[in-house]
Amino acid sequence: MNQQPVSLTVRVHGPSGEKTPARLPLAAPVVTGAVSYTPPSRDRIAEVVEACETELNESSESPNGESPVGALLRAASMKLGMYWDGDNSNKTFFPHGLLVVVLTKDRIGSSLLSVSSETEGYCTPAECYRRIRGSGAPNELGEYARIFAVLLLCDRPLDIFKFFTFFNSESRINDEAFPFKLGKKGGSIRSKSWGAHTPDFRPGWTASGCESFATQQWRVFLPCFKDTEEPQNFPGDTIMPWHDYHVQASGSSTASTGSGMDAPGGGNSVVTRVFIHDGHWSFDGLNPVSDRTTACFYAHRSD
Repeated sequence: MNQQPVSLTVRVHGPSGEKTPARLPLAAPVVTGAVSYTPPSRDRIAEVVEACETELNESSESPNGESPVGALLRAASMKLGMYWDGDNSNKTFFPHGLLVVVLTKDRIGSSLLSVSSETEGYCTPAECYRRIRGSGAPNELGEYARIFAVLLLCDRPLDIFKFFTFFNSESRINDEAFPFKLGKKGGSIRSKSWGAHTPDFRPGWTASGCESFATQQWRVFLPCFKDTEEPQNFPGDTIMPWHDYHVQASGSSTASTGSGMDAPGGGNSVVTRVFIHDGHWSFDGLNPVSDRTTACFYAHRSD
């Protein structure tokens, strides 16, 4: 493992869109074996998903505003500890590995049983599965997997067909279109990457339905940290793919960490020890797979 600190400075935005000058250098620990956290393996994720599915099937309570598969996603992420903001269930996130395990052919099919006459015949079940899961390879997701996951959370899985059909010369809606923002008029959304002359996408939802989609998207649209000299700008709603993070100190020159090491602080800074979900970081000299049991980082935020 590389013993040199790896750092990244990012700039975040407040919820209203204004820039908040926050510095978040992420530094790798210099003591190998200083931490004990290990991200969940694929087998562990599958085990948790199966247990959560059994609990949900045996529960007499119906999902609140989510499809059954959406409720399964949320329950599994909570049990796996995939929180961005403490124990806030609204801030759990769904990394690639969890979507791969949950979005099976059977679960996708069960979510699309009530296909209307308008969509029937346009997209066969096999084609729909391919668009969501790709070829079906063990670690592959299709180009609509994350959009479908958001629709599950909003209890609108059948609306995936509306996304399939939206296409013009400048844009198409798939996972590459994230993030979306609310359109200027109610009942529409648009990708932040679309050109000014691209029409808003109007899925036939109310304004609150569009707002729900725009809010839930951050649970699947997760940043990836890597070596760069340029600041990365994140909207205020961004959910960071961090496990098991702890605030170490505020307003001190150094912060004593759980591993007995000192992390930099100072002024009004807050030093946080974080574990970034493997698959969402890539730094020179560190490998998310081989170094994941020792890859603890320190986030130093100065407002």
